[in-house]
Amino acid sequence: MLYCRSISVKNLTKPAKSTNYEINSFKLHLLNMKSEIRYRFQSGQVANRFLNELKHWPIADVKTTLLNGGFDVKVSYYFDSAEFDYTCAELDDLAARHEGKEVT
Repeated sequence: MLYCRSISVKNLTKPAKSTNYEINSFKLHLLNMKSEIRYRFQSGQVANRFLNELKHWPIADVKTTLLNGGFDVKVSYYFDSAEFDYTCAELDDLAARHEGKEVT
């Protein structure tokens, strides 16, 4: 099983004067992180099969984008950093079934 390697966190600046609502909102923002993973496939047809399988994927709500002339698929999703998230490992397994490899 593989674990997620790339996590992008944006807009983590805390306001100078904060109300309780803003502080709680900031804490929730820290817990919900965005992860983006990019996979490369042997053909555009295989990449589209992978993308279509993710449209009705029961594991997590993911957003997908075709890149590199249809050979690459970028997958974005939010996860709760307070507990361990298996979404990345599940994505890696699904991509491997389609003979896809993660690219950076």
